[in-house]
Amino acid sequence: MNLFPGYPNPRMRRGAAACLLALALCVPIVSSCSLNSLYAPAHGLSDAAPVAQDCQPQDCLERALALMREGRPDEAAAGLQALAASYPDSDWSARASYLLGLAALDNTSSGAEAITLFTGAARLSAVEDRVLFNLARAYAADGRFEDAAALYDAVSSLHPDSVLVKPAAFNRAESLYNAGDYESARSAFDAFNSAYSGDARARKALIASARSSISLGQPQQAVPPLQRLRIRYPSDANSDETGALISVISGLGVEMPEMTQRERLERANAFFAGQQWTKAIDAYTAVDSPDLRPTCVLKTVEAMHQLRHYADSETVLNRYLHSAPEPSTKPAALRMLAFSLIRQDKGDGLISVLNSLRKLPECPELTSTLLAVARFYEDKGEQKAALGLYNEILRTSGKSGLVREAAWSIGWRNYTDGRFGEAARVFSMNCDDDSGRCLYWSGRAYERDGSSNIAIAAAYYRKACAKADASYYCRLAANRMPEAATDPVQDGSIGDGMEVRFNHALFTDGHYIAARELSLMGLTDDAASELDRLTTDYPVDADSALILTRLFYQTGDIYRGLRTWRRYASGAGGSGVRALSLAYPAQAVELAAEHSDAQQADPYLIASVMREESAFNPDALSRAGAMGMMQLMPSTARFIAKRTGAPGFTDSELLTRRTNILLGSRYLDYLLGLFNGNVIYAVAAYNAGPGAVKDWTRRLPLEPDEFIESIPYPET
Repeated sequence: MNLFPGYPNPRMRRGAAACLLALALCVPIVSSCSLNSLYAPAHGLSDAAPVAQDCQPQDCLERALALMREGRPDEAAAGLQALAASYPDSDWSARASYLLGLAALDNTSSGAEAITLFTGAARLSAVEDRVLFNLARAYAADGRFEDAAALYDAVSSLHPDSVLVKPAAFNRAESLYNAGDYESARSAFDAFNSAYSGDARARKALIASARSSISLGQPQQAVPPLQRLRIRYPSDANSDETGALISVISGLGVEMPEMTQRERLERANAFFAGQQWTKAIDAYTAVDSPDLRPTCVLKTVEAMHQLRHYADSETVLNRYLHSAPEPSTKPAALRMLAFSLIRQDKGDGLISVLNSLRKLPECPELTSTLLAVARFYEDKGEQKAALGLYNEILRTSGKSGLVREAAWSIGWRNYTDGRFGEAARVFSMNCDDDSGRCLYWSGRAYERDGSSNIAIAAAYYRKACAKADASYYCRLAANRMPEAATDPVQDGSIGDGMEVRFNHALFTDGHYIAARELSLMGLTDDAASELDRLTTDYPVDADSALILTRLFYQTGDIYRGLRTWRRYASGAGGSGVRALSLAYPAQAVELAAEHSDAQQADPYLIASVMREESAFNPDALSRAGAMGMMQLMPSTARFIAKRTGAPGFTDSELLTRRTNILLGSRYLDYLLGLFNGNVIYAVAAYNAGPGAVKDWTRRLPLEPDEFIESIPYPET
């Protein structure tokens, strides 16, 4: 279903009047111009051969876009030129000019041709901010930096709600610098950093601000941005450039100040955020402040845990705990110490840690530590000790997710030991979660307890689906008793033909209108960026969230589409969720089929792995180093590439869809072969590693649902 209803339709303005756009395009730049000249066909288009008489403009545009996708740019350009020539003074001509302008910017070193083409696109009022922005890019490419700066400024002043405001602000500052107006450039870069300090361009803005000051002969003014660079980006790709600039001002007699202790802490945090664990540890150690020491100790231990240096973390924590630690940090330090001991398989010290936590008033860390230690005992086969700790949680911790986990563990131990009646009793007392897990396993326990309880089991299966008809556990229940649930994919939702309220406020929003125009021109990434703004502008109601989900999928942005659906579903909760089909987008299956050559792993399985590993985020990076949609470790990717004869690749290429899905699907294929086609084992091995799964197959239950529930890694 197309959610761009009735498009194309008469142009709808986004706020600035047409005359303002014309003035922005014309007055600061062109010595003599008129509104008529702005709407004339672009130079060079009138000589193109007309399109066939039976080619409607939208069909012509779609043909040109198809040629672009097929890698035939010259033919696509010819088609766009023909479209503009056949429909002069129209929005179709303007669209052709805009697309040709983008191509000219990408393919030529001079911006002169692009200037003419973007001027011919001025009538596209739905995306006039983008016309202005790209016209500014063209002027910059042509070396006319002052004019470019004026246009970038117009983007922000005429369209303050534009998604291009941030890049326009940065590009304006850059254009002023390139024009030699270092004073204005420095002010613009400083303003950018003040407003957008978290933006990816902030580091470049700091460097440019320092360069501007040096160019003005004011090296002392370069100190603040250079200090910020040393603190916030200590190992950035620009750090060498930062060092070079520091050397320049040093040669001019200006020295950098020593960092304060808080600045040293901030620098250490920057290493930590960049997952540079060893450098973070060294930087935290260099902070010499009693007030900041507790924070530094705990962050140091976190970094050591990431490096799996558990013995070192134990030493650091013991030293800290024996030195009169800050009371507010003692619970966290004890919890971390328990984790260090568990990871070293050192159970002897755990009781002492628990006793210390028990002595602290109102200590939420006690519950999580009790749970971790109980699971450690359970894994070691010390069931009595584990049961005692689980029961302590139930007695002392009120109601929380951790309490439910403790109760679940008691019930599951009874179930796996064959005490199904007791398991059912425990499960049924703990059924207030939204997943349907306890309800399903109550049913399974009653089912396994004997034929006399089949009716009770069926009732629990129905309750599981009534509680959460979109859940994994409802699917399991339906497999055991089909009448427990209707197929939620056929729920009459927006994903399956639901009547859309076209009077919804979203459809009159400027960002929606811009997305519609951009989608028509095949600029799906740009369309998705407009839709992304709408996800923050509209509340989490079913109509807006489901509409936006579908729109994201139409633009090919599966990641943001699923993110929007999950945002809605988390608010709807349980059986209130509509449109389950949107949680499993067909576009992901198509993407898997396009980039995979796997023999055993079909596109549906590949799409499922992508969904769970990264939620379809092509830029996903885990703390462990897994990359891309299929969360491939570089070492795993190299292994499977060598094994299957795939071409070489760089680590950064693992963030491209083609390379990531190709190698990820081949690895999934390899695992399916390793486990004789068992999908459950193969998918578990994809996440946890084949060695772990081989161990599990020897000691965990063989029933599929019981095996999955028994997997000791929550993330798997």
